[in-house]
Order: sequence, then structure tokens, then C-alpha cells
Amino acid sequence: ITFDKANEVFVRSRTTIFCQSENKVSSLRDIIAIRIIKRGHEGVNVYTIHYKVVILFVDGTYNQILETSSLHKAKSQCFTIKTFLYGRCREADLEVVDDSTSIA
Repeated sequence: ITFDKANEVFVRSRTTIFCQSENKVSSLRDIIAIRIIKRGHEGVNVYTIHYKVVILFVDGTYNQILETSSLHKAKSQCFTIKTFLYGRCREADLEVVDDSTSIA
């Protein structure tokens, strides 16, 4: 993943199982949000809570940057990206969307 502020582009490079390189290029202006999404299940015998840092684009697509079981690590990565792109970030700017399930 490359954030190029000079050319205002976001480049995601992937290598397929056939060793072919795929590059997806998007404009930094197309980014509408950088969020942390809480996923998984919290139950009596099952605990699979994990967090994803995702970048949402205007066209409805998203790119996953990180997947981790640590909320602190997810917040740190999100803070770093937002600070780099926008110049400043506060703890209140780190939005965590709860998409997990649980048994009450």
C-alpha cells in the first residue's frame, strides 16, 4: 500500500497466486473515511472479536489495511494514516464501528 501525497494517489499492489502483479490506483480525494470496524462474536464459549482498519471510497468500495485482535494496534494504525493524510488527528477522530455479534 502506498500513499503518494505528491501525486494525490493511493496505490494498492497485490500479487496473485499466479505471480502476476495487480495495482489498484485511486485518488486520495476519493477517500471518504478511514475507520476501525469491530467484527467477530462474543459469547460464552466463543470469543472471536477482531478489528479491521479500512479505507472507504466515494464509489462504495473499501480497502482493508490491517486486521488484528488488538484494539490498541488498530487505533495506532488508523491514527498514523489519518495524521499522514490530514496533518492532524485526535483520539475522538478514531471512529470504531461495532459490527460484532454477541449473546446477551
